[in-house]
Amino acid sequence: MTDIDCSTRLAREFAVTSASLLGHSSLENTVQAVADMAPDAVPGAEAAAVCVLRRGVLETPSFSDDLGLDREAIRAVLTEGPYVRAAAEGRTVLVEDLAEESLRSAFAFQAADLGVRSMVAVPLHLSAGVRGALVVLSRKPETFDGAVIERAEIYAAHASAALDTARSADSLRDAVRTRQVIGEATGILMERHRIDDGRAFDMLVRASQNLNVKLKAVAERVVQTGQDPHTLGRPDLPARRTAPAGRPLRGAGMRRTDTLNDKDALDK
Repeated sequence: MTDIDCSTRLAREFAVTSASLLGHSSLENTVQAVADMAPDAVPGAEAAAVCVLRRGVLETPSFSDDLGLDREAIRAVLTEGPYVRAAAEGRTVLVEDLAEESLRSAFAFQAADLGVRSMVAVPLHLSAGVRGALVVLSRKPETFDGAVIERAEIYAAHASAALDTARSADSLRDAVRTRQVIGEATGILMERHRIDDGRAFDMLVRASQNLNVKLKAVAERVVQTGQDPHTLGRPDLPARRTAPAGRPLRGAGMRRTDTLNDKDALDK
């Protein structure tokens, strides 16, 4: 098979992969699909995870369970190590044998203890300043060579596009829902107080500002309960969501590809 034939086959393969990733209806489903499809797209990979860097904390919103690993244990491991550099600085990082690194790195010891021997972390290039990484794992050492890493990077590029598309669609749907619920709440207040839409909207805005909550939250409460905005208190509204538990951005000293050459690289 010629190089052109190989390139054509690879292009067709990833076109199918991209279409599949773009076919999911929500960001949550797309994130999970990126992790689930990675082992098939990257030769030698037995499991994969999507990691997202938020406010200096690396989170793992999705993980494929091909290895039968303890999900909570692997999530804990995935909050540190080479994914930090991949996510934070947009560089691909390879760990060839975690068992060899286990004497020098707590992260490597924990990963090897779970049965993971090699891994590669590839950056996900997302818009709006969001940083992430695709991590593929294997129970065998030295699984990922240059050609495999290149495939992982191509897959990550398609995954990044799919994630951005899904996030944009989610944002659009949320914007439409927000306008609808604000419109409903405005209509309720107009009918009850015999006022125009401007004054009804101002009532919602004042409550939102006084309570320091989103306008949508106030409108939803009015629609759900019929309560006037000026009578609302913080206990009447949903509790603010806090960031999922994670670990501070941290590095680990281990052998890497040409993208990382010293222990201090991840500890900055």
